[in-house]
Amino acid sequence: MEPAPEAMPEDALARGLRLLTVLCWLLIFVPALFSRGPWHVDDLRYVEVARQMGEYGEFLVPHINGDVYGEKPPGYFIPVVLLHWVTGADYLLSARLLSALSVVATGLMLVHLGKLLFGSRAIGWLGAACFSTMLFVVDRGQRSLIDTFLLPLVTAGTVTLFRAGLARSWHARLGWGAAASVALGWACVTKGPVGVAVPALGALALGLVARGRQGVSIAALVTAPVLGGALTLGWLMLAAQQAGDWYLDRMLFRQSAGRAVESFHHAEPFWFFLLVMPPVMLPALLFVPHALRQAWQRRREPAARGALGLLAWSAAVLVFFSAISGKRTGYVLPMFAPLGLAAAWGVLQPQASRWLAWPARALAWVALAAAPLLAAMGLLHELLPPDLGPPELAELRAAQPGDAWPSFVLCGLLLGLVAWRGARASAAGQPLGAVAAGLLAVALLSLGAHVTVVPAMDASRSANTFGAEVARQWNRDEPLVSLGPHKDGLDNYFTNRRRTEPLSREALAERAAQPGALWVIALSQDWTRMPEAARAGFVLRAEADFNNKHWLLLHRPAP
Repeated sequence: MEPAPEAMPEDALARGLRLLTVLCWLLIFVPALFSRGPWHVDDLRYVEVARQMGEYGEFLVPHINGDVYGEKPPGYFIPVVLLHWVTGADYLLSARLLSALSVVATGLMLVHLGKLLFGSRAIGWLGAACFSTMLFVVDRGQRSLIDTFLLPLVTAGTVTLFRAGLARSWHARLGWGAAASVALGWACVTKGPVGVAVPALGALALGLVARGRQGVSIAALVTAPVLGGALTLGWLMLAAQQAGDWYLDRMLFRQSAGRAVESFHHAEPFWFFLLVMPPVMLPALLFVPHALRQAWQRRREPAARGALGLLAWSAAVLVFFSAISGKRTGYVLPMFAPLGLAAAWGVLQPQASRWLAWPARALAWVALAAAPLLAAMGLLHELLPPDLGPPELAELRAAQPGDAWPSFVLCGLLLGLVAWRGARASAAGQPLGAVAAGLLAVALLSLGAHVTVVPAMDASRSANTFGAEVARQWNRDEPLVSLGPHKDGLDNYFTNRRRTEPLSREALAERAAQPGALWVIALSQDWTRMPEAARAGFVLRAEADFNNKHWLLLHRPAP
């Protein structure tokens, strides 16, 4: 029987958990970089904005399709461009790499925070693993999204403000306050005022609960948001000079105050996150009740107060985003990091073997049940006729390469081995071993998905299918227009052009009445509403589904 966590030397335990965390990062993020094209409109839209920024030098004000993009500030798009320049990778791969690095950077901050709050890097590394393997974090770290990049910025803002509160000299407090100002300023240029509000609330909750008044620097909590906001306002004034006063109004009011008070998009009730988020917070959420119970019972101890401070930080983020009108699941991503670290603290407590027995056993048995299913998918692909089973399964199997089945079987065997080890650890009263096996099983499931199922689904879900056909068939000597003002980036990214002329139905009908060749990108529902005379002479050259929409590429040859 392996030694209990508290009996194992701290250095050895930290090394083992560091290896576990790094292995999870590699399994989760490296295969996902290359396994698919963009599946969601936000993935493609943000990548296209970054491409136009990098290709045409529009760093002050983001653009898409040659027009000002008034939905988001440039804070996210600039590092995507920088990664593109440094690595030479295309913009989609650079954006995904930025998301993966954002999760890793947040995990490393949890290691620092674990040492600061609990005097233990082992808790920090386990917290990074718990955080990184939450299902929602796995998904967001594999996609090109702004909320993922915002995560390390607001986490850094919270940690630096907390460190400013703990500082015992004015120059140390000044240094941490300056670092907080930079983090908050960049977060604000990435997502608006939430980049300032969320770290300030998190630092206040963490500092007060974990260290009392000594954990809060009022001066830093006031000056860092002011300086960060001033940096943002300076950019906004320069951007408004270039784009116009409407841009200032949109960034300050419609995209900030408007969403907080009366959202014009994504309005949901107060309890929205409580209903939709718990399933995607697994598996670490299973360990949080024990951490909360232990921390409350031992609340007079500094370490327990640190765990309660982390939970208070997480709760402050949840309450803040529940109170505002506009709600999307990605908004509450900053609450996952402190929750993962608090869960790790609970797992490494001496009483964990009793209270974590059922959660650890459930995690191990779920992984153990998934292993033969994954292997069976590979065997079914190889042994059964391709048309056997439901149409969706037959389509998926037909899209897989003929040699895909060994990957299914290998991933299933690895998952089964890890799950079996976790089940044994749980039965032996070793919660850390069971939890570590469960977290590694999540990483292996992600690996299995991205080397087997995801590439097979890519043809039917990705923008690559339609975009590749447009790039292959379009004759660049002939005009290409789009029906409707589509801002998805599909008109530009795959053709590597700055602008595709958007036309209304009336304008396209007038254009179609003129002689000459013409290419049109349109949604099928919009094309069917065109007058029959305007559609005459056009030939369907390509079609595909993307983002729950059916896209068409139409061509009218020159007479």
